[in-house]
Amino acid sequence: MTVARSAGAPRALLLVGALLAVVGLAAAATSSPAAGPPGASSGGELVGGVALIAGWLALAWGIHRFGRG
Repeated sequence: MTVARSAGAPRALLLVGALLAVVGLAAAATSSPAAGPPGASSGGELVGGVALIAGWLALAWGIHRFGRG
C-alpha cells in the first residue's frame, strides 16, 4: 500500500524554513546586548537563535523531501 503525498509539501517546508531563518536572523540582529549587564544575553538573541535553527532544520528537511519527490 502506498501513501499519496502532496507535491506542495516540500515546497511549503522550504518556504517555512526560509521565513523562519529570516525571522531568526532579524530577531537576533536587532536584539540589544548593550541594554543589560556585560556578558548577559537578551531574550531576543535566544529566540532568534532558536528560530534560526528551526528554519535550518525545516530547510534541510524540505530539500531532502524535494530531492526524493
